[in-house]
This record gives sequence, C-alpha cells and structure tokens, in this order.
Amino acid sequence: MPYKSPPYSQLFFGIVIVFLFPVLIYISAKRMFASSARLQERITYEFTDEIIRVTGESFKSEMDWMKIYKIVELKSWFLIYQNKRAANLIAKETLRDQQGAFKKLIQSKSYLKQSLRF
Repeated sequence: MPYKSPPYSQLFFGIVIVFLFPVLIYISAKRMFASSARLQERITYEFTDEIIRVTGESFKSEMDWMKIYKIVELKSWFLIYQNKRAANLIAKETLRDQQGAFKKLIQSKSYLKQSLRF
C-alpha cells in the first residue's frame, strides 16, 4: 500500500528521540546536581588493605574491597563500581603522585574485576 504523503509524524518522533530527550535529560541532571548540597560536598577517600573509607561533610562510609564490583581507569578518572550501575568517581588529578601506589593496591586484589591502563 503506497503512502499518499511522506511519513512526517515518524520523522518528527525520531527527531524528538534523538535530539530532544538527551537535552532534557542533561538539563534535568544539571538542575538536580545544583539543587543537592550533598552531591557538592568535598569527599575524602582513604584506601587501606582491608577497606575504602569515604568521608563527606555530612556522612561517613566504609566499603570492604570484597564488596566492590569492579574498578575502571579512564583518561582522567578512576571509577569504583559498587554494583553494575553505581560508581564512585575519583579524579586522577587529586591522586597526583599516589596513582602508582593506588594501582598497585588495586592489582593486589586478584579477586577484583579491574580495567587499568598501563
């Protein structure tokens, strides 16, 4: 059955999905970050052989290395995944000359999924 007119509605819907939704998600995430004081806190990490201690202005947390899902190293970040979707982000610039020791600590955890750059 031939179309009598071009499928404008499908084209419009495709444009909305490809362009408008990502823009709306970005704007929403930016507003949520700006409105949440907890997300903007200064966070300190302490890494020992047994645990990762995370301290913010309004919270304290400890994570056992055995409970970490995986660690991924990107160009400018280390991502410490608590599960498949939630990760703690650590900027490499904050580690400065401690990056080598941090990588050795991660490598010593043979049970840990890791994706490190060498």
